[in-house]
Amino acid sequence: EDLLDFYLNDPNFKTDIVDDKYMNELFGQLYLLVFASINYAGRPELWDEIYEEQLKIHNESDGILTMDDIQKMVKLDCFLRESFRYSADIDRDVFIMQKDTAFSNKFYGETAHEFQPKRHIISHSNGKVVHSPATKVDRSLLTFGGGKHACPGRFFAVNEIKMCLHKMILKYHIRTESGKIDPIIVKSSMLLPPNSGLVLEN
Repeated sequence: EDLLDFYLNDPNFKTDIVDDKYMNELFGQLYLLVFASINYAGRPELWDEIYEEQLKIHNESDGILTMDDIQKMVKLDCFLRESFRYSADIDRDVFIMQKDTAFSNKFYGETAHEFQPKRHIISHSNGKVVHSPATKVDRSLLTFGGGKHACPGRFFAVNEIKMCLHKMILKYHIRTESGKIDPIIVKSSMLLPPNSGLVLEN
């Protein structure tokens, strides 16, 4: 049974018709989840900190996540925002803008080409810590579009991805086969995951 079967067999699923719009929405979430999994698996320097956050939330929630618990996943959320930025799709209509924005020194400084989730966390002198959430749309990140045409489902999509990664990180030791991040494949206007696979160990 795959994800599509799972949804179609759900008695609460409202339609028997799977059209292009439905598949596009499903593909969009899976696309972001796949790249996030790859970005996590190939960066062992991030594992401990993100794992500890997930374990703490898991223990506090007794394994039953609420929206409040998902909002507490600040480190995972910043990781996702950086993953979205780093794996920016080269969309048809914004070929130059998307690429130039995601790796722009104007927005991200001299470390624009480095994967740094902590760039989205700001610590103030009064001890308050705020972060730029993965759902935030602005000129520095175009994953969900912008302005009045920004994706209205981005909150749902990001929360689903966070819950999925949360469970995966707690259950598996996730790594790439090569032990590093392999180059992304560029096909026309699409970015595709590397040919190398992921290893999930209990």
